[in-house]
Amino acid sequence: MKKNKGKDKNAFSNPILSILLIFFALIGGLIPVALYKVRQLIIDSAVGVISNTLIDIVILLAIYLGVVFVEQLLTNIKDRILDKAIIKQAFFIDASLKKKIAKVKLSCVESQRYNELLSETEEIAESLTTKYTTIYNLGASGVYLLSSFVVLIFTNIFVFAVTFVLLAANLIINVAAAKRTKGMWAKYRFTMRKANHFSAILTDRKYATEKKIFGYYGYIQQKFETEFDSARKSNIQLGRKRMTIELLAEIVTAAFSVSILISMLFPLLNNGITIGVYTSLFFLVRDVMSSGNSICSSLFELNSAKHTMNSVNELMLLPEEYQDGVKPHNPHIIEFQNVSFSYPDSEELVLNKVSFCLDLSKTYALVGENGCGKSTLVKLMLGLYEPNEGQILIDNISLSEFGRSNINKIFSAVFQNSYEYPLTLGENLFLSQDIDKDIAQFNEVYQNLEFTDLMDKLPNGLNTNLSLLKADSVNLSGGEWQKVAIARCLLSQSKMAILDEPNAALDPIAEVKVYKAYEQILKNRGTLLISHRLGSIKDVSEILVLKNGRLIANAAHDELMATCDYYKELYTAQRSMYYEEKD
Repeated sequence: MKKNKGKDKNAFSNPILSILLIFFALIGGLIPVALYKVRQLIIDSAVGVISNTLIDIVILLAIYLGVVFVEQLLTNIKDRILDKAIIKQAFFIDASLKKKIAKVKLSCVESQRYNELLSETEEIAESLTTKYTTIYNLGASGVYLLSSFVVLIFTNIFVFAVTFVLLAANLIINVAAAKRTKGMWAKYRFTMRKANHFSAILTDRKYATEKKIFGYYGYIQQKFETEFDSARKSNIQLGRKRMTIELLAEIVTAAFSVSILISMLFPLLNNGITIGVYTSLFFLVRDVMSSGNSICSSLFELNSAKHTMNSVNELMLLPEEYQDGVKPHNPHIIEFQNVSFSYPDSEELVLNKVSFCLDLSKTYALVGENGCGKSTLVKLMLGLYEPNEGQILIDNISLSEFGRSNINKIFSAVFQNSYEYPLTLGENLFLSQDIDKDIAQFNEVYQNLEFTDLMDKLPNGLNTNLSLLKADSVNLSGGEWQKVAIARCLLSQSKMAILDEPNAALDPIAEVKVYKAYEQILKNRGTLLISHRLGSIKDVSEILVLKNGRLIANAAHDELMATCDYYKELYTAQRSMYYEEKD
């Protein structure tokens, strides 16, 4: 079997945008330093230190304003480019994730970590904005610091030394703060996800009936408030630590400003520097400290964005189902050979050395108590999981060699819980198939399933929307949705239909009609029926009896009644229940 090679770790990076941002950061970091000299000349000219004419001062002011205008213009251009690039990249990542999710193995989809990854990748656009804004801020602040240091060294080495020491102290405070708050943001987001889960129960309409009947709204509300309060306290704790850090940084910045003012007084009073140099230099070194704070803050924000992008990369590296492979050409036999299986992170065998052989053109049934492994066996047969031991063969070829797309041509399935897609009836029935092409087939299913009552309530027939998303939509009952799911399975062109408790939501009369529809529509195809209603499956070709993950018998009904005490017990217990109702 081919293995998923995954995506490159940098598959979602944008090097061109990064280069552009570095270019803008270079200009953005140099412009304030360039303004330092112009500002100095303007002030010295204004106070008479430099004997410039009025025209010279006007020219200097024009240069100053022109540079500020260019700075603002470049900032606006940078923001426009950044916004467009982020929207485009976020859409690309979101589309890639959805394609990936369709291919991820079911064993991964059913894991807790998968749900966490999905939740963590919900804020892609925000994380991209943080990432690229941080790249710009780091670049601009870094350039500004380096160029400012050069100016300070050549202007006054004492001022440079004071600036460097205070900047280093600020950096140490921020690094210590980052260590103290490490992991707190992830904890807050995790707790909020739990709170949102309870919030969904409080607002989702599918829980409405039971909330009314059992009156558990207050209990779930309490659960929600507990988790939300936990998240709120975590966020407050994080905020307090951040506030403490920022306060220390502000104190250092204030001390820095006073120290700079005092340290520069000596060269000013001794005529070592002019008033223009003094004033302009003060603004320069003040912004140096702001740049240092910006770098520390940006690193914190970048770590948060990195967490989201790491989740995206982890999700993209999850193992995929093998999509292509051997093309089935009228397959005949599926065989389980000593198949054993346990779910990931569990040592308990759900299936233990199960062996049987099914003709894909005959009708079978699978019975057993809850938890015996019936649904797991179905998942293995559908290629959704791979056995830990043994193998599953179709005409002596490993099932895994067929790949997902070809397994779908061999099997179709309908499960106990129907899925309600917010689509038209036609789209619900055919999904990816061509509706117009399969209308004739629909007519056969329509007649056998007796869709008359359902179709009569739909104003636009197959084009009626089955959801609450549109004004002309129609909502169906549980039994009607189950009929739609059954019809979808019967309309597929698969070789064998797997029916896992498909009639659970149907009334007895509808159930009888559906069984007759199975016989009529699936007469030339195979069927595997999983049902607790043993009276409905006694006429199938062969019944497989599972108990505690083991196949203890497989034969026709009459033979099982004579040879398998466990099957006889199941059948008799259910049969006696109906007799008691008669009496």
